[in-house]
Amino acid sequence: MPSSVRRIVTGHDEQGRSIFVSDESIGPDTTPDRENVFVPPGNPLTCLIDLWRMAAVPGRFDGDTDTATGPVKLVPPAGLFFRTVEVPPDSQRNFDAMKDYFSGMGAGENLDKASSRHGAMHKTDTVDFAIILKGEVHLVLDEGEQHLKAGDVVIQRGTNHAWSNRTEEPCIFACVLIAADGNRGS
Repeated sequence: MPSSVRRIVTGHDEQGRSIFVSDESIGPDTTPDRENVFVPPGNPLTCLIDLWRMAAVPGRFDGDTDTATGPVKLVPPAGLFFRTVEVPPDSQRNFDAMKDYFSGMGAGENLDKASSRHGAMHKTDTVDFAIILKGEVHLVLDEGEQHLKAGDVVIQRGTNHAWSNRTEEPCIFACVLIAADGNRGS
């Protein structure tokens, strides 16, 4: 089963002093009914957990509202998503269920079904800042790939890509996805 994440949220009390608002474990084993935890159909070892969302940048830091509610979407319509992603070994992934996987996040059209590079090739209208926390993964692009391990950072800028885990251990990374526009060339 995919891992849970401990999420600590800070805030302010009535006097403006810094306080802890929440400290909880979020994931399929601790909070399976939360909409911000997504285990794709046909891929029970994959997990995306939205930890925070902002509707716009700059965002707001006041208030008591948990912004990571509602279903996981692949791409923020505006603003940003902060999430963790757990990618199981390719040997344990169901690539025949990728259409359902992406459709489950409202993004079936983002999947590049014509690509022969990897069964999970997709693109998003985002700039993503990802850091590998645990394990190893290959970032596959239309032209080339890079092997990544814990501590490595990727700035993914609207490219067609896939995450390929060629080990037998899960890879976990944290990612900030920011809604963006751009020209992908001709």
